[in-house]
Amino acid sequence: MFSKVYHCDAVCVEAGALIRIDKAAVLAAFADPAFARAYGRQAARQIQAQRQMLEIVGIRRAEDRVMAGLVAGLLDGSVVEFAARLQLSHEAAYRTLRKLVHDGRVMNPSRGTYHLRP
Repeated sequence: MFSKVYHCDAVCVEAGALIRIDKAAVLAAFADPAFARAYGRQAARQIQAQRQMLEIVGIRRAEDRVMAGLVAGLLDGSVVEFAARLQLSHEAAYRTLRKLVHDGRVMNPSRGTYHLRP
């Protein structure tokens, strides 16, 4: 929003929709305190989420990283997607989840579903 030129490109790898938002209109909307607060809250949430991900992927041991990811609620899709988020191979994620289930720290009520033990 605040740069003259954005430094990134995007590539669409499959069919999709694109919405153009006028930068001048958004900047003008900052005059509305409610919009400015909502924008600030959203930006803060994104920064917090990114910081959390950096901390999680910085954890060395796969077991600790997977547990941190589970605690953070990052396993909301497939285990393959979860592993990619954690920057682990899906094989390492599956092995680690199996170990955590075996150790009684995680429940596996159905295929691909894992929950922390209460």
